[in-house]
Amino acid sequence: MDDELGTLAAGYQAGLQRFVDVGDEAELEAAHAFSQAAFRAERTVLDVVDVHSRAVQELSGRAASSDPTLTAAGFTYLAEALSTFEMTQRSYWEAKHHADSEHAIALALQHDLLPRVVPEVTGLDISVRYLPGEIGSHAGGDWYDIFELDPQRVGLVVGDVTGHGVRAAAAMGRLRVAVLAHALDGLGPSEVIKRVDALLDQLDTGELASMVYVVADPGRGKLVVANAGHPPPILIEPDGAARRVDRAHGRLLGVRPPMTRRRQDVTNISSGGHLLLYTDGLIEPFERIGHDGIEQLCHVVEGFTGTAQQLCEHVLNELAPQGAKDDICIVAATLTAPTRPRRLRRRPHRH
Repeated sequence: MDDELGTLAAGYQAGLQRFVDVGDEAELEAAHAFSQAAFRAERTVLDVVDVHSRAVQELSGRAASSDPTLTAAGFTYLAEALSTFEMTQRSYWEAKHHADSEHAIALALQHDLLPRVVPEVTGLDISVRYLPGEIGSHAGGDWYDIFELDPQRVGLVVGDVTGHGVRAAAAMGRLRVAVLAHALDGLGPSEVIKRVDALLDQLDTGELASMVYVVADPGRGKLVVANAGHPPPILIEPDGAARRVDRAHGRLLGVRPPMTRRRQDVTNISSGGHLLLYTDGLIEPFERIGHDGIEQLCHVVEGFTGTAQQLCEHVLNELAPQGAKDDICIVAATLTAPTRPRRLRRRPHRH
């Protein structure tokens, strides 16, 4: 018997002795506690029986003669221990089945609501990675979108809804549709975020969300960014220098009252530069242990040169080599075309 089971067995034996001595059903709580602890320690029903057998042998050895009270009490005590073990085991598997089912439904809903293809954009190499979290994690709320606004501009969105499971996935779908509708209607990033914030207030579902919306104009080398409580995008210059794009950062969506004004910022991107959008599942493992996750991400991408696909692979290999505990979404965009020179407005000559 190993040390862990030995410690549990000592408590079992002490409880059995009290039950034999007192005969009070309240003493059966020790049998219940033992079985629950044994299940959490991944022990089997055979371990329970073995512990009981050893306890009875130990108590019998202490008695001067055969004690019929010990025999009768021992059967009752063992029956309670086995019953509790079986109920704990059944509850676990029922809960796991429910979690597995909801996780599968949430993943299917995510798959149906997220973009099926990444559009081809002239002058911009775009790559996406979406890693669902492991079963039991908060799956369902991360989303992204990529859509053409006109022949010159493309919209890039990454967001995250609080909560988990089917409800979060459904909320994500509502927000994605709302963002797309307002963006295609010609509204800029800050106005889109303001409208979506107002929508959440009207729906009154209690959900909070974060999102960052970027309008990229590859020909002009311009990014228009608005951020609602989301981790800031990372811009990697052609020479590998990495920095946060955080001047347009505002509060979460869904916080009352909705904001009447949202900020947006214009950032330049050069040919060969990269833009990285991501959800907090990428950086949270580092922040849980006291590190600055965004700073860690900047360190990882510092000096990177390559394609958008290679950037996604590099980031995941460095920050999530064992896969995702929580959902991770990454959108990388690399400017591949030289930017058009700006036309200078000529002033009329004065005669």
